[in-house]
Amino acid sequence: MDFSIIRKKLTSYRKPNGDFRNLSGEMLVEVLKAWENYSGPFETFSRDIGVRKSQLGPIIHKARKVMKNISTEDFKEIKVNSSSAPTGSHLVGKCELVIENGRIVRFEDVDSLIDFMKKTA
Repeated sequence: MDFSIIRKKLTSYRKPNGDFRNLSGEMLVEVLKAWENYSGPFETFSRDIGVRKSQLGPIIHKARKVMKNISTEDFKEIKVNSSSAPTGSHLVGKCELVIENGRIVRFEDVDSLIDFMKKTA
């Protein structure tokens, strides 16, 4: 993996003494995603992106905070019209879809799941 682009972007945030100032949320997220996709040791990753080991930990910590605070789209309920759905009975999901943050969406049958996936894509 080539980290030269990340290294160059990080140099624009570097102070003359080598510390970083005002790292943007976008830059923090880019470093975090690169770290999550990297399979080698921590020291090698920090050297590849041109950051000291002591600087990389706080950068990743800040990036995780940014990722947690990024507001994605609000939840939108998607109604799927199904003629085979029982009326007046409690829906017990036969299919479950686990999405981000451990949320579970239950579906009556596979067709409902497929309809859901088509509408959210």
